[in-house]
Amino acid sequence: MAAASLESLRDYGDISVALTFFDRFLGNLDPWHTPAEPSDGGEPATWDLSAANQIEEWFLTESVETLQRVLGTAGMKITGVKPSSVEVVVVSLDGKQARPATKLELHKAILALERGLKSIFADPESFNKRAVSAAKASLSSITRLLSTQYKSLEALKSFKMKNLPLWDSNVTGLSATDMGLIVAYTGFMTSASEGIVTMPNFTQWDPESEFVTFCLKNVPEKNRSVPRLFRHMYLNCIRAPCHEAIHCAQHILGQKMTTQVAEHDAYYSCNILTQAISLEKEMQGIAYPGLNPELMLMGLSRMTEKLSRVDKKKWNFNVYHKWRDSFGIDSKCWNGKNFGSSGSLNDSMEFLAGPLLTLEACAPSGKHYENHQMGKLVADIVKTMFVSRDAATHPDAKLDERAKRKLVDCGKIEVKAPEMLRLNNLKFQDRLKSLLAPIGKLRGAAIVQKLDPMFKPKGEESDGKR
Repeated sequence: MAAASLESLRDYGDISVALTFFDRFLGNLDPWHTPAEPSDGGEPATWDLSAANQIEEWFLTESVETLQRVLGTAGMKITGVKPSSVEVVVVSLDGKQARPATKLELHKAILALERGLKSIFADPESFNKRAVSAAKASLSSITRLLSTQYKSLEALKSFKMKNLPLWDSNVTGLSATDMGLIVAYTGFMTSASEGIVTMPNFTQWDPESEFVTFCLKNVPEKNRSVPRLFRHMYLNCIRAPCHEAIHCAQHILGQKMTTQVAEHDAYYSCNILTQAISLEKEMQGIAYPGLNPELMLMGLSRMTEKLSRVDKKKWNFNVYHKWRDSFGIDSKCWNGKNFGSSGSLNDSMEFLAGPLLTLEACAPSGKHYENHQMGKLVADIVKTMFVSRDAATHPDAKLDERAKRKLVDCGKIEVKAPEMLRLNNLKFQDRLKSLLAPIGKLRGAAIVQKLDPMFKPKGEESDGKR
């Protein structure tokens, strides 16, 4: 297997898609983890697609051409194991002979891809340049999309993306961790009054930095990978501006709201808006086929990990459902203001409730949204979150002396969401069950045909599962 060919890849999307694909042959569903070397490394590496879930099916459907091209450059291809099976095997071409790749070979391929990531994100300075470029393009695209939908949001176009200032412990006397600001310094924030969205300053993110240490603290040491962390952060540079653009719009329209209301709308919208802008010409070269299902697969993995660590005395799904279904306005959720936080971001339920909502919002019916639905979806989001709660036109808006303009208290306005945006038809656990359900042999076989059009299974009987 030409691992060197994979290591020489320099397209971020190609590497990310190949990593997602190869990981599944080794049972690695956590995109933050480098899988351990398999104990049965000599065995052929296969993936039974009948057991794949609908998001993996979406990923394979979107990225099939990328996978065929990338694997082809490394002397590999994708085919079926045997005519009666819907498993997939990667084969290594040795002259005219084709043989199944082993699990150990795929593990080496994964390590080669990680080295490729390390090369394109050569150092914190060069990674920061790529990250800023992606974040600026995303912010520009989403602000243009929202302002096109609602002219009162025209001011969104003036918002700028900016790195946070370098953290200088010599000045502060303490690290960002000791100051309680590490969460802020590893994420995106909006300073609406200044017209800016801030992002991490990756120039300080060397492997031993407190920023990298914080982000990898829940990853077992044997599985830690700085290239994979940078992969995640780069994806966040595409998605996070869509979250922050919602906060920018809330400010522009004079929406007065608690954190629980403001964050509901931002977490609800961010993946949907990312999918919408990924179709825009402005995002060519940054977005790529497979991006949106990768974001959902990453969300599924992080959600599972976070739920396993949450303090069961603090977390209550009934409270979460009230927050979710009321669009954040139910005052009986946590402390009715800031996700149960006592003042520190570290004990806020936001960082569990928010990602759960992001995941659910992508599949209200239990099935993920398709690209052709984006136009209607974005229009419904804008109408529900902005047009109906614009202080300039809302009858309950009042002049705020401190702000010196009209504000509307969104915490007192019941949200009348269109059916397409409602999530109250399913509990979280039921929606998750639908997302994770195996697609079955019939759909699995159809994906095999897309991955390898020359593979023609014979005598296969469908089990009738969809």
